[in-house]
Amino acid sequence: MIKKGIFISSWDSGEVISTPATLDLHTGAIEPEICPVSPKGSLIEEYFEDNKGKQYNVCPVCHDYMLKTTMEEGVGKHLHEITRCSDEDCTYYEGL
Repeated sequence: MIKKGIFISSWDSGEVISTPATLDLHTGAIEPEICPVSPKGSLIEEYFEDNKGKQYNVCPVCHDYMLKTTMEEGVGKHLHEITRCSDEDCTYYEGL
């Protein structure tokens, strides 16, 4: 399923850039339109917001896929919640 919405990035300079985008819920891929703006400062956060207002966090490493939460087996067969990039080739994950 493809969702239409806005790709939003916030910068420490106070700039917020909103670009029309699509999100493929099956793959997690986010495709924003080309934006001619070059913000100053450092990136604080990025997310995709669909037309109904639901927000999806964007991977802080590859910036092209949404983050997803999964349960992973750890030491002693305990389950742990992990947040990782939807792109299997990306190395981003957090949680223990």
